[in-house]
Amino acid sequence: MSTLVRWQVARLRRLVEDLLEISRLDAPTASVDWQDCDLGAVLTTCLEPYGDQLDLDVRRAGVARGEPRRIERIVGNLARNALAHGAPPVRVEARGTTISVTDSGPGYPQELLADGPRRFATFTRGKGSGLGLTIAAKHAEAMGTHLRLSNRAEGGACARVELPPTEPVTGPSTGSVTGPGEEPGSAPNRG
Repeated sequence: MSTLVRWQVARLRRLVEDLLEISRLDAPTASVDWQDCDLGAVLTTCLEPYGDQLDLDVRRAGVARGEPRRIERIVGNLARNALAHGAPPVRVEARGTTISVTDSGPGYPQELLADGPRRFATFTRGKGSGLGLTIAAKHAEAMGTHLRLSNRAEGGACARVELPPTEPVTGPSTGSVTGPGEEPGSAPNRG
């Protein structure tokens, strides 16, 4: 199999996986597996495959309330997007419960900043499917937060997500945990 065919098969496979993930995120039964997440550990693990392609700073990372898998998908998609459409240096930083991904490329197009990410809305010719940022935004939304996109004054793009901080465990002694935005004794909102 030629290199071009392998590349096209890999691209098609990623597209199918992204479409399946979007459909799961759109399902009304989607839930969050709330956990206390050490952001330094989560980011170090999920960004390890990128090696020296990006600069990772987790020295001031905190512990957030969220789902590690969702955080990994958000950050992985943002890093991949910055590497594909931005320019070096690409930097991922965690400060407290806020994660930012920046690059030194041309920045986000004004249409994307105005309308937000939308599936199949691409702003680069022949590159991407518009699903990566959409998936990141949907995972952030599922955890009760938003993906914020902006252009940096010094040039380049910035994607930022602020995760909920950990909260004291409350509720009955049966081991139930109150998630962000939930009142003790209320029915859990896991969708």
